[in-house]
Formats: sequence, C-alpha cells, structure tokens
Amino acid sequence: MGTKHRLALLIFHSISNIISEEVHETLGPVVRQMAEEYPEDGIAHGMLKFLAEQRGQWQPQSARAVGIGSVGLHSAILNNEPSPVVYTAISGNPHAIPDAAQ
Repeated sequence: MGTKHRLALLIFHSISNIISEEVHETLGPVVRQMAEEYPEDGIAHGMLKFLAEQRGQWQPQSARAVGIGSVGLHSAILNNEPSPVVYTAISGNPHAIPDAAQ
C-alpha cells in the first residue's frame, strides 16, 4: 500500500471518528435508550447497538438512517425534554412569552 493511500485512509478514518463522536454527543442518550429497549431479535437491533456503542465509517450512515426514519420521534423528544425548564421560566416571567401577532 502506497503512502498516499495510507494517508487517505488515515484522513478518512479520522473524519469518521470525529463524526462518530458528534453522533455520540448529540444523539447518544436517545440512541442508547432506544438500543436498550429495542428487542434483540428486531431487524434494527444491530444498527441501534452500533450507533449506541461503536465508532467507525458506518456511524454517519447509521445516524442518518435513524435520523431520517425517526424525524418525528427525535423532534418530539427534543421538544418535550426541555419543557419543564421552559414552563418554569415562563411561569416566572409570563411577559417573556413571544407575541404570536408580532
């Protein structure tokens, strides 16, 4: 294997690892819970397990597949999780609610 080929692979693996870390930091808690609760004999078990625990070139592809396939799910989680904090902030200052007419 030539030097250029090795260098290209090194760059490719570095980029994959960076993306893997981003996936673990952003989607990690959601994906780990999905992987724990998903049946072991389900067809997506391997992909969810990989997303939850592994790193590598399939991480971005798997993350994209889960993201596209469950946009509504992720949106619901991302909208509902901070709700208690938002409600507390609004109750402390009801004038902070944006006026929909403006």
